[in-house]
Amino acid sequence: MRNTIIHLIGHPGVGKYTVAQEIASLVDVRVLDNHLVANPIFSLLARNSAAPISAEVWARIGVIRDLMLLTMEDRSPPELNFVLTNVINDEPGDVAVFKRILRMVAARSATFVPVVLDCAIDEHLTRIPKGPTWNSQQSFGERTVRSHKPSVPSLAVGVQCWAAV
Repeated sequence: MRNTIIHLIGHPGVGKYTVAQEIASLVDVRVLDNHLVANPIFSLLARNSAAPISAEVWARIGVIRDLMLLTMEDRSPPELNFVLTNVINDEPGDVAVFKRILRMVAARSATFVPVVLDCAIDEHLTRIPKGPTWNSQQSFGERTVRSHKPSVPSLAVGVQCWAAV
C-alpha cells in the first residue's frame, strides 16, 4: 500500500477509532482521528453537555483540521498512508469537510477508500457516550441511533463502502 487515504465514517460509538488502530497495527498508516483534531480546542473549554457547541468553536476546530490536511497535502511524503475518522452526513458543514478531504486526496494523487461503519442498534446503544461529552452529537441517544445512518455525502456517489462492526 502506498499513498492511500482510508476514510472511516460513522456516528460516535461505531468503532471508527478502534478500526483505525487495528488497521494501523496491520499496515503502515498514520491515524488522523477526529478527536486528535478537536481535542486541542475542547481541552481549553468548560464541559457542558446541555449547551450546543458554538459555530465559532467549530470554526476553530476547522482551522486545525485544515492545517493538518494541508500538511498531508504539501509536506507529507507521497509514500505515506493515512486513516482519517469522521462523522460525515449530507449536512453543509460535513459536506464542506468531505470536499476538503477530497481536495487533499487529489493534491496527493492518492488512492481514496471511504468506508462507512455501522453496527447493530442494540450494540450501538451500549457504546454511545453517557454524560458530558465533547461530541458534536451531544444529544446523540437512542432516538438518534434508531433514526439516522451515517453516509458518505452524495457527491461521492459510487465510492461508498459499508462495514458492519
